[in-house]
Amino acid sequence: ILSFNNLNILIAFCEIALGNHIGFIQKDYLERKKQYEGKEWKAAFQYLTMPLSLSTLFSGEKWAIMWSTYALWDPSYQNQESFGFFIDVGNGWATIPPCLL
Repeated sequence: ILSFNNLNILIAFCEIALGNHIGFIQKDYLERKKQYEGKEWKAAFQYLTMPLSLSTLFSGEKWAIMWSTYALWDPSYQNQESFGFFIDVGNGWATIPPCLL
């Protein structure tokens, strides 16, 4: 249960990054859409293999790239007016307090 709880907190931080960095996500999504049109899997591979240093590990924008890459398959995640956006950002903020109890 502890492993699930910690994973849930990590996911919540990712969902908070979605809300905090939506402007960056929209811009990065448009760039990625042009670059990887028809080969979205390459964008996913590039994201999963990008180098991370200790200083960038805690950068919200680094984590936000996950959303701009995912938006290549589901563009609602780069649209702050979509249902999925609101649900995930709200879930991020609402999940952490119960996980810490």
